[in-house]
Amino acid sequence: MDKIESLKWDLKNAEKEGCEWKARESKIRLEKYEKELAEAKRGRAEEEEKERLRKEEEKKLNAEDEEKEAIKCIRKHNINYLYRIESIDNLSSVLEHGLLSYNRIHELGILNKDISDELVQERRHKKRDSIYNRPVHDYVPLYFSPKNIMLWVRKEMQKDIVFLGIDPQVLLESTTIFSDGNAASYDTKFYTGTEMLDKLP
Repeated sequence: MDKIESLKWDLKNAEKEGCEWKARESKIRLEKYEKELAEAKRGRAEEEEKERLRKEEEKKLNAEDEEKEAIKCIRKHNINYLYRIESIDNLSSVLEHGLLSYNRIHELGILNKDISDELVQERRHKKRDSIYNRPVHDYVPLYFSPKNIMLWVRKEMQKDIVFLGIDPQVLLESTTIFSDGNAASYDTKFYTGTEMLDKLP
């Protein structure tokens, strides 16, 4: 029997015996102990809340430090923008819906003009990344450089193509991955985390 049950038992017996002074003392002891328990509980709750806030602050500071290091890494590689090549005909859709993955665009049926390479898209359709094992077509493809193979392949469309510059801090997102080549290629390696930018050729 714990202490509070023992005190309750003493009070019950005193009341049963009809001994007023004994019942009064038992009640005082019980109320005092219950108050001590409540204060101890509040004290523990306050300490737990302080610890929770301390951990949150520590986590926030660590995240800020990681972000600073990641931004340093982006600057070290002179990445001012990530690039998206689009047909001018798709600009209104991009402005309305944002940049979406191949799968999402086709799911919504909002592609006005497709300037991608059909054979490349066919290979990408079967490809999954090695980081999260997601279909490559579930990602929005971007380039590190505006001078890329896609631009050369579509050289006859130059007047109908626009470049969209994307803030490179999207590289800080946990769901962002990048590769050392065309994602459709069989020997392409996938990476995540800005510290892995050093792995790129």
